Amino acid sequence: MARLPLASLRWIAGPALAVLMTGCASTSPTVESSEAAPLRGIDFRGERIEGSATDPVRAFVTIANRRSTPVTLSFPDPCVALLRVYEERGGRLAPVWDQATAADCTGEPVAMGLAPGAEHRVEIAPATMETILDGSVPPGRYRLTAYLRPESRIIEIEVGEVELTSR
Repeated sequence: MARLPLASLRWIAGPALAVLMTGCASTSPTVESSEAAPLRGIDFRGERIEGSATDPVRAFVTIANRRSTPVTLSFPDPCVALLRVYEERGGRLAPVWDQATAADCTGEPVAMGLAPGAEHRVEIAPATMETILDGSVPPGRYRLTAYLRPESRIIEIEVGEVELTSR
């Protein structure tokens, strides 16, 4: 095997090392990951609309765009936001009632455009006491959440508490 003179190795090793080091240098990406980006900068707030004990349960969700660019959110059907009812204290992790079981959510997907800094209020279809207390849910105090399904994700937010009573 022939050996190269030391001067030749320096001539080859220097540029080769520079090329290798360039390939190893880390650069921070300037584009956000498409996995996390769709809902970044979008706020969801929920609130129950107070009424009498016999009024239907009503709530709304406000969707706000804090980004400096417009955004369009896609929802799978016309039911942009739905209610869920949970036991007031810890007991169950699963809801005792889900509006999706009672709502007619058939229809075309919904696209919601929001300008930078804009907010959009979505009123959730009212749910009557009779619908919620359908035999499997006893009267009592419950926690309410609203849930939305933008961009194939599930966002669930607290909207308050309610005392469900039978008439």
